[in-house]
Amino acid sequence: MQTRIIGIDLAVTAKHKAIVLDQSSNRFVSKLLQFHTDPVAIDRVLHAARADAPDDLRLVAVLEATGMAWYSGISLKPPGAIRISLSTSYGYRYYW
Repeated sequence: MQTRIIGIDLAVTAKHKAIVLDQSSNRFVSKLLQFHTDPVAIDRVLHAARADAPDDLRLVAVLEATGMAWYSGISLKPPGAIRISLSTSYGYRYYW
């Protein structure tokens, strides 16, 4: 099963930014995507993530947010479609 990771930087008032990484090749398979939290824009991100992928593709979304910006990311999870992980750059400072 192929896995693609959607890395999303959530914004409060500006557009969110996302990019899709193919885990098996360790290459980005999308350009930088900018979108607001609305169903049409989110569908475009999911379409970009699934482009040229097998039917059994596994999508994982990793959200990096400041403050309550993560709350809007909840709408990214259609039932049974993707797993969402929330992270903050603050938490990573111990690993770098």
